[in-house]
Amino acid sequence: MANSNTPTPPRDAPQTPSLSDHVFQTLAQTSEPTERVPSPPAIWVPPPTLHGATAPVTVSLKDPTLSWAIASLVGLTQDEYLYITDNNKAQEGAPAASQWSYGERHKAHPILDFLSLGPASVVRTPNFLEHAGITMVIAVRDARFPTAFQGALDTAKRVGVVAKSVLMDQTEPGFGLLRLHVEFARQINRHMLATAKLPRYPGQRGRVLVVCETGSDRSVLMVGSYIMAMYGLGVVDAAPFLQTQRFCANITDPYRRALQTLEDLLRARLDVLIQRGPAGAMAGGVNKRSADEEEIGGPAVRPGYAPYEDNDYEEDSMT
Repeated sequence: MANSNTPTPPRDAPQTPSLSDHVFQTLAQTSEPTERVPSPPAIWVPPPTLHGATAPVTVSLKDPTLSWAIASLVGLTQDEYLYITDNNKAQEGAPAASQWSYGERHKAHPILDFLSLGPASVVRTPNFLEHAGITMVIAVRDARFPTAFQGALDTAKRVGVVAKSVLMDQTEPGFGLLRLHVEFARQINRHMLATAKLPRYPGQRGRVLVVCETGSDRSVLMVGSYIMAMYGLGVVDAAPFLQTQRFCANITDPYRRALQTLEDLLRARLDVLIQRGPAGAMAGGVNKRSADEEEIGGPAVRPGYAPYEDNDYEEDSMT
């Protein structure tokens, strides 16, 4: 029973604010309500290897026994896949961050032993393509400017290098990556197999250079998607590997989300292939539809341009 002698404060007496009241008032003052759609959570990826590191960073298929499944995933036979990846050779990249300077962003850097990444300007550098052993150039163009880098591509063709381009619509959901990565990987892999059969390249493997304006934007997204598909990697593995070798590679949050969506799709397809087994994968066949037929992740109405520009310059016609 309460003590009747305890004084009761008047109802209109000022109350001392509690800590929770103070926190609520602070939040209410600093967080204005908005009506926009909530932002998706950020995708954290490990930072690239920083200054002073000397140990190489490696990438390879984590389970070599599944090479048949990865091969089927990217539209190859197992023998073709093993040729392109040099029998699943571990791809080693020395950390570029240890010797990085501003001028490095204007150069091309090897990402895989058969694929490099850089700005379009390097194509016009005298003798660069020959000295680097480049046999194919792919320009990742902004769909709003479908003739960009034509000078660089013409330069490549004049010295006998295969020249291709891909059009990326950056207003399309996920940048159209679910659709574009299929044809992008197919062009690289087809070229790698073609160079092995041409007398012009006796004993030489092909080498592909992927470019955009800076070599740090759209081309990074496409190269990242290729690494993920060919080596069964997730974005948290592919992004640091790429950035370690080209430190200025700009893998923004929208790019990470696009790669994460691609990762989910690739993992789902891979799970189905593994469930079927090697015999089931072969019986089911490999999806080799052209880019004009491939609509995975694309808009309901195709825009007024081709998703992938393929110049009339085939490897089989080279002499």
